[in-house]
Amino acid sequence: MRKVKSWGWALAGLVLFLSSCQDKEPTPSAMSPERIQAMRTSFQTLEGQWVLKNFEKNPLPSSLENKATLIFEKQSDNTYQLGGRSFVNWFGGTFTLDEEKGLLVAHNNVISTLIGGPPAESQAESRYYEALQKAQFFELTDNGTLKIYAGEPGKASTEVMIFVKP
Repeated sequence: MRKVKSWGWALAGLVLFLSSCQDKEPTPSAMSPERIQAMRTSFQTLEGQWVLKNFEKNPLPSSLENKATLIFEKQSDNTYQLGGRSFVNWFGGTFTLDEEKGLLVAHNNVISTLIGGPPAESQAESRYYEALQKAQFFELTDNGTLKIYAGEPGKASTEVMIFVKP
């Protein structure tokens, strides 16, 4: 029975993930030139591995903190290959800085393994993928924390993912 539940969660997560991967144009962002410039300056320092410490708005259970990773590998001045471990599965895709639209995680080429896992981890993984695909802005704080905003900064509905170097 437990295995059936795990596969059910995995299937539900896969359906949610695949439905969010459709080819769709990102919505234009209201990014100010100052925010774009701040990201442009910090963009060159993203390379390497980061660990998801938590979500700011809707925190993870403590048992799931520091389990998901995000690895950036520079491809060009505007693009990084991204990948990592997302609680249960491994994933990969691209992360691009667009001067007009802000930060973009490519919707049409994010891939993931399809391993089933415990319900709590599968739910956290779905939230993680959804937030990554909504990324519009990031900032590196003075203490070396990476914050990725899943939506426009300052909006009440915007979730913020907080990453640290391992």
